[in-house]
Amino acid sequence: MKSYEDDLYKYWLFGAPRKKDLIEDLYSVFWEFNEYYWLEGMDGVFSLEIYNYLLELEELIVKIEKWEVDGKELAKRRKQLQKKRVQIKTS
Repeated sequence: MKSYEDDLYKYWLFGAPRKKDLIEDLYSVFWEFNEYYWLEGMDGVFSLEIYNYLLELEELIVKIEKWEVDGKELAKRRKQLQKKRVQIKTS
């Protein structure tokens, strides 16, 4: 499973981090390096590499913005969490 989805499900299970917070954090990274984005990698090898990472980051932001909780997956995760809690109590 993708780690960003794990983080998003944590909100539904534990109350944090929220989808909005994750997006804000990603945008802050994106804007910190935005000059490389606008150069489109034309300023050398490292500039191109950073630009490519920013494109991937942009795709991730779009995926997270479109992400919706899957009721079946959430139920499965809640059940797993409950099992862990029971195991801890009985240990």
